[in-house]
Amino acid sequence: MRLRHSVGEMTNAKIAASFGADRILLNGIDVLNPEIAGLTDQSKVENPFKRRMAISAFIIILSMTISLVGLTNIIKYGYGYCGCLAIAIVVPFLTVGVYKKRKA
Repeated sequence: MRLRHSVGEMTNAKIAASFGADRILLNGIDVLNPEIAGLTDQSKVENPFKRRMAISAFIIILSMTISLVGLTNIIKYGYGYCGCLAIAIVVPFLTVGVYKKRKA
């Protein structure tokens, strides 16, 4: 009887590393006093409830706007504008680069 030591393309070392990463992250968090470096101290915020409500309302309005406009339209026009910008920016750099290379 042969035991299988891997799951698909995953080796035992990869599986152990993935579970170990969770353990390292959980060991780095103080559950009784959770703090994230770089965030403002919530006790210094004047009214955290109003701030959270404003952020929640903004996210809801943004998601409703995206759903009304249509995500496919946003992506279609976004990629179209990115293509125009690429033509306006990349093509001149390519021509200047070729000119400078031939000049040197």
